[in-house]
Amino acid sequence: MTTSTSQPDRSRPPHAQRALLPEIETPETFIMSSGLRVFLLHDREAEGIRLEFILPAGTSWHENPLTAAFTIALLREGTIKYQGHKLIAKLDGLGAFVELQASADYAWLTAYVHKSKTAHLIPYLVSMLTEPQFGSRQFNLYRQRQLARFRTEMLRTRTLAQRAFKANIYGSDSSYGRLADETSYKNLRPADLTTFFKSTYTSNRIILIAAGNIRYDWLNTLDQGLRGINTLKAEGVRNPVRETKATGLICVPKEDALQSSIMMGRLVVDRLHPDFPALTLLNTIFGGYFGARLMSNLREDKGYTYGIYSQITPQEMATKLTISAEVGADVIQNALNEIRHEIRRLQEEKVPARELNLVKNYLAGSYAQALDGVYSKALRLRNLAPLGMNLEYYNRLLQQIHETDADKIRTMARKYLSTNDMLTVVAGRNQTLS
Repeated sequence: MTTSTSQPDRSRPPHAQRALLPEIETPETFIMSSGLRVFLLHDREAEGIRLEFILPAGTSWHENPLTAAFTIALLREGTIKYQGHKLIAKLDGLGAFVELQASADYAWLTAYVHKSKTAHLIPYLVSMLTEPQFGSRQFNLYRQRQLARFRTEMLRTRTLAQRAFKANIYGSDSSYGRLADETSYKNLRPADLTTFFKSTYTSNRIILIAAGNIRYDWLNTLDQGLRGINTLKAEGVRNPVRETKATGLICVPKEDALQSSIMMGRLVVDRLHPDFPALTLLNTIFGGYFGARLMSNLREDKGYTYGIYSQITPQEMATKLTISAEVGADVIQNALNEIRHEIRRLQEEKVPARELNLVKNYLAGSYAQALDGVYSKALRLRNLAPLGMNLEYYNRLLQQIHETDADKIRTMARKYLSTNDMLTVVAGRNQTLS
């Protein structure tokens, strides 16, 4: 028997190969008699079930931005059938985990449970979605906790920068740009949650994404339980985002701050626009992952920050690109200069082929990981299903990213990273900045 004595050459990295996305099956979709829109991702071998109810009932759907967040958060605090402590005990007894969240556009109720307990969980989910009771005691306790958290957050420069950026980039009178303050907490009442619930939590507006070993009998039970909750006509009036660009520099003073927070950015195109794939690639090169240019410069080389990132945030009414970092108060101007320097490099120089291929493969691997298994697919589908899109979108996106060359990246940088079109917000010690 011959034994090979050859050793790998560790002085050279392995040859990069184009990553492939896992097979993306088309979810089973249908509309039930209650009006509930259902997306099923089947895995007959799965032991757990993930049920996610998506409602167009986010913070932008009410003049008080707290209303939606309070409504979804308090669904677990008691219903007509189940008092709060009993409901929580029932969920715990089933080994179920229920997560309640709200964004600007949507509210989510997400439940995880073993497949053998799903049928027992359904009545409790139905009760939460159809007959919550926003009792004064639970409401006041929750408001007290949230107000205390709000006051703590308002001491952070990051929060101050985010609020100023949000109000100005969207417009303070828009549904996205409205800011909560202490008055928002004090004026909110349980009756506001009840009215909001009745006008937005209607069965014909709910989307269900179910992943795992799905059984149709408990889907039918769910459908029967949701019938008849369409009590009021849904309120769909939201103030649009400002049409003019927000640019320039805004300083939010906080004299005792040891660090300053930077937020730079602008509104950009949404995920359906032809530029979006190339813009995604550009953003990743610029500041979208740990090895990106902003991180290499401001963290690894200069030591100005522990982390700096840029990200694209698509929403229904607007999509924004944001650069964010916290840096030492004594190097804030230097940090701004280096961000602008990295922007100029992308606008003036072609991205080297090696770096371009590295980031393309990074994105392919990231999407492959994010779409591995039905639960991960369900998490990705939550952003697409309300828009009438499916997971095949990621195949098309990745294909277009791989077709993007260095010339296209430079064109996108000139088009979308011009600092003249960006708003810059700095929260921290008051100083002269440019």
